[in-house]
Amino acid sequence: MFTMTVNSQVPAFITQLQKIQDSMKAELEAQGKEVNRLYNQTSHTWKAQPKFMQKVEMNAKQDSVTVWAEDRIYYFVHEGVSRMRAVLTTPFVARTAPGVLSSRTGVGGRLYASKKINLPSRNKPRKFTQAIIKRQQPKFKKQMESAMLKGAKSYVGL
Repeated sequence: MFTMTVNSQVPAFITQLQKIQDSMKAELEAQGKEVNRLYNQTSHTWKAQPKFMQKVEMNAKQDSVTVWAEDRIYYFVHEGVSRMRAVLTTPFVARTAPGVLSSRTGVGGRLYASKKINLPSRNKPRKFTQAIIKRQQPKFKKQMESAMLKGAKSYVGL
């Protein structure tokens, strides 16, 4: 049996940086899961559930977590539409409201849809992202600072 051992020549500060980055990445993933949960909350009563995805990126310029949905209907609800291409039943009560991070039962639905229909929209954009940012940004900053400190403490053995 032949065994070869090589002692690491990696400077200590590199190891410290890696522990800080690992701690930050774990916190970014946790924050992404929380944001994902909030987005799911905005559509939990919908018949067709949008699927939300998340991506953590860490590079020299910035560390970030991105959560998004590739769902056409969710996009229209989030951003709003200027013209309606559908006739809705009467009465109609939307399942969501602008800036509210929840979904309710609602009443009614689409009766008929066609490109020939060109009615003014009565629905305002929901802008869920802005509401999530307003809610999560202060927590996010504190949690990321805590993660960096945790990574630094794990290096020095505190």
